[in-house]
Amino acid sequence: MTSLELARQYLRCLVTRDLEGVAKLLADDFRFESPLLRSESAPAYLANLKANPLEPGEALILAEVEEGGQVALFYRYQKEGATLDVAQWFEVSKGKLLASRLVFDSSSLKF
Repeated sequence: MTSLELARQYLRCLVTRDLEGVAKLLADDFRFESPLLRSESAPAYLANLKANPLEPGEALILAEVEEGGQVALFYRYQKEGATLDVAQWFEVSKGKLLASRLVFDSSSLKF
């Protein structure tokens, strides 16, 4: 699986709430950062996803860039009544995701 295919698979698993699928793609020391969440390991990230599950929706990929072991996906996450444009960067090594940074305008979220 290429780095780009790995990132796409992660996104598919994430929006379908397939946490077992997400877990298989992560290196043990996976690091994640977003406006609302930070994790320093795969187990911590997965625990956060279980505690704060993504609402059911879908992701429409608008653009993607792959260079070496790095991938950037630009997508529109849509759920009932809301749309969020997202940029997500991934670092990949040895067929696993090592790190990800998710960027979006958090002011558009309703709490």
